[in-house]
Amino acid sequence: MGDVDLSVGNIDFDGDVAIDGNVLNGFTIKATGTIEVKGIVEASAMEAGGDIFIRGGIQGGGRGVLQAKDGIYVRFAEYATIQAGSIVSAQSLLHSNVICFGSVEVIDGRGSIIGGNVCAGTYIAARYLGNPSGRTTELQVGLSPHNRAKIVEMEKMVQSLRKAVDRLQDILQDTLDAPAKSKQGQDKRMENVRKLLQCKKLMLDQEAELQELKNNLEGKKSGEVHALHTAYPGVCIAIGLARTMLDQPVTYATFRKGDGNIDFTNCRFKPRMGTMKKRRR
Repeated sequence: MGDVDLSVGNIDFDGDVAIDGNVLNGFTIKATGTIEVKGIVEASAMEAGGDIFIRGGIQGGGRGVLQAKDGIYVRFAEYATIQAGSIVSAQSLLHSNVICFGSVEVIDGRGSIIGGNVCAGTYIAARYLGNPSGRTTELQVGLSPHNRAKIVEMEKMVQSLRKAVDRLQDILQDTLDAPAKSKQGQDKRMENVRKLLQCKKLMLDQEAELQELKNNLEGKKSGEVHALHTAYPGVCIAIGLARTMLDQPVTYATFRKGDGNIDFTNCRFKPRMGTMKKRRR
C-alpha cells in the first residue's frame, strides 16, 4: 500500500498493516497486529494490538496519536501523543507527551528528548535531556500514570478542603464576635459549626488516604533516568514521589532515588539486545 490519503481512507484491519508511503493528516489506522509505515506520519491516529514501526517519523502537530499494546519504534516524534505497553524507542522526541508502562529509549542518532512530558514505568534513557536554552522537559519514572494522576487529584482535593475549612472558621469566628440575639442567628451559627465539623472530617479522611497511598508506593521499586551525554537545566525529573529540577548541566549520569531525594552517579545504562534488533528492523 502506498500513501494513506483520501483514495484509501481510514483503515481498520484484523492482522498486520504495512504502508510503503506516508500517512497524511486526519486519518485513522487500527490493526490487531503490527502497523509498519515506511514514510512520514502526519497528524493522524494509529492503534495497534502489537508493535508500531515508523521508519520516517511522526509530525503530530499536537493531534497525532500513536497507541500500541507492545512497543513503538519511530525515528522521531514532534508534537505527538504516544502510549505504549513495553517500550518507546526513537532518535528524538520533541515537545511530545509519552506514556510507556515499560521503558523509553532515545539513544540512537541525535538521541534527544526536548520539551513535553515523558513518563515510563522502569527507565528513561537518552543522549540529551532538554537543551542548552533551558527548555522545560518533564521526565517521570517509577510510578504508573494512573497512580501519579491519582496522587495529583487527591492533593488538589486536600488543598481545596483546607481552604474550605479556613473559610468556614473565619465565618464562624465572625458570628462568635457578634452574639446572635435571635433564634435564626443561633440556628445559623449551629449550621456553620456543623459544616465546619463535616469539612474537617472529610479533610482528615482525605489526608489519611493520601498518606496511605504514598506510603504504599514509597516501598515499591523506583525507576531510573539515564543521560548518556548531557542533562540540561530546565529538566524536571520525578522518580517515584521524589522530584528535582536541574539548575546546571549534568553529564553522563544515572539519576536514582536516594533517601527521599534524587541522586546521580556515573551512567550505568546498558541497552537490551532484543530492543536493539527491533530498532534495526
